[in-house]
Amino acid sequence: MKNLVVLIILFASLGFVLSVLLYAINRSKYYEIISLYQKKYTLPAPYLYSSMIGFFGAVTMAYFFIRLKRNKSIFFLDKNSEAYQFVDESNVELMRWMIPFFNIFLLSFGCFVFLISFGGVLSLIDKFTF
Repeated sequence: MKNLVVLIILFASLGFVLSVLLYAINRSKYYEIISLYQKKYTLPAPYLYSSMIGFFGAVTMAYFFIRLKRNKSIFFLDKNSEAYQFVDESNVELMRWMIPFFNIFLLSFGCFVFLISFGGVLSLIDKFTF
């Protein structure tokens, strides 16, 4: 059991570090795609805020651009908006790194949530058993 928990901790930590490195390597592409989008369209308020807080907002912005690329509905953006036409061949190259970044971050986040939940359950079991 301890080995499994240690393995999950290592996996989650490695995923987080990898997502930070992916962001750091592709930061210029990140800001370029945001500026290209803002030249033509206005970002919805939550995504505008996320675009200004660096790494901590990058996951939300990756979600936004991935959904835009797949032509899926996006919170706070009308389905009939012309913004869905933003993605073209040059923009796709700038967004290529976002899918692995988003998936690695979500997997890492999920592992951390599992560990916190598992720890809370064990703590409650310890507290309420005699």
